[in-house]
Amino acid sequence: MPSSLTWIDHDSAARERTQRILALFHEREARDELGLGSVFGSLSDQLFPGTSTIQTRLRYMFFVPWLYRSLDEKDGERTERAAKEGEQKLISALLESGEKAGVLGQRAREGLKRYPSDVYWAGLGTWGIRSSGASREDLHSEAADGSAASAWDHALPPAPPTFPEGASFTLTVDEASYVRDKLSRLHAKSLLTHLAFHRFDIEDAETPWDLPAAALRPNADLVAEARRFAVVMQGAAFLYNLMLAKKAESEEYQERYRNALAQWHTAATEQCAGWDLDEFWPKVLDHGHSITHPTRELVASWVEIARQGSLDAVTAEPAQRLIMQREMRLKGAQSRFRSLKALQRWGGAAGVSLNTYRWRTAKQFLVDLHGAEG
Repeated sequence: MPSSLTWIDHDSAARERTQRILALFHEREARDELGLGSVFGSLSDQLFPGTSTIQTRLRYMFFVPWLYRSLDEKDGERTERAAKEGEQKLISALLESGEKAGVLGQRAREGLKRYPSDVYWAGLGTWGIRSSGASREDLHSEAADGSAASAWDHALPPAPPTFPEGASFTLTVDEASYVRDKLSRLHAKSLLTHLAFHRFDIEDAETPWDLPAAALRPNADLVAEARRFAVVMQGAAFLYNLMLAKKAESEEYQERYRNALAQWHTAATEQCAGWDLDEFWPKVLDHGHSITHPTRELVASWVEIARQGSLDAVTAEPAQRLIMQREMRLKGAQSRFRSLKALQRWGGAAGVSLNTYRWRTAKQFLVDLHGAEG
């Protein structure tokens, strides 16, 4: 059966929440097939505030405000078009400087749909580099009267005189110091801040829980909870895809997900042991994400199934009914269990990757940050 992957964009009235949600639906880790994104988002924001998995390099946190400041300082072109032209020039400047890894838009160029300002806008607000209420639309309209300058932190290090010409991803010592200052002031308890101030061997860490114990010490409990949630709930995604494989009559994918569930079961049994959800929920609630009662019920029901210690229980009818009802409730007529067209768009893997809470982005940010000091 021919298949392809599709994404559906969702809107929100709140500007900050809209920026975050639109970013999430383009992130590989955040294919939210079962409506767990709010929990993953809460944990990610606590561990690595201001990040998203579509961000690439840390110095974009400076590039974007520098570009908008330059518009404010010019006579004339203070429009959205001028801002986009500036971001296009940045692409060329980075490539001409020899940068390749992490250059946003290097393939699309003039056809770019998602600009660096799209990708970093929410993070700039979270780090206090941008005034929390300032939207790009506000800045475009306010540039003419000069009030857009107040949207940016007055302590932001200045752009190099020739910017964007000669732009590179190498931070200066002053820029690195500024990042640490913003993180320590606004997100002192986060894992990102702890790692920003202390050098640890992070090269081989594929997940936050692979980090050395000393690196995790201030956040060990939260990372342990994040690991449990990611590992245990990955099994629900495996079962969902197994059910789709059966509906699509794909023997290949059925075998793949049966094997995935078998391998997952051992790890999940270990993670479920002693996991107290009554202690877990207070750690993720009230952190800027709406975690609904049905979401909590889904998690509790799935954990109870995983705790039975039997792989057969994971694939039994009650477990399948739990997953099907959840997906149908979320997607309505577009449910893959209801719509043949929706099923045909299934690409064989929907939301199955282990969520690492934006660690890949955070890891690159830390490499860039510590690189400022050689």
